[in-house]
Amino acid sequence: MIRERYQLKQTVVTILAKDKKYVEVAKKAIIHHRRLLEEYIQKNPLFAFTLEPYEVNVNEDAPEIVKRMA
Repeated sequence: MIRERYQLKQTVVTILAKDKKYVEVAKKAIIHHRRLLEEYIQKNPLFAFTLEPYEVNVNEDAPEIVKRMA
């Protein structure tokens, strides 16, 4: 089993995988979803700072990562 710590800005994870190629797949997914999250925050800055539950507008085309976090 491969164990690798990975950090991208505030995102810090430990990736466990049977093969190095899966570690790379995980890193690419983190980079992709982090980019989507940052783009959403550019349009909706309150999402990054609120300490209250955040309602995603149903008419809004929010990425899945935002919906799950909300």
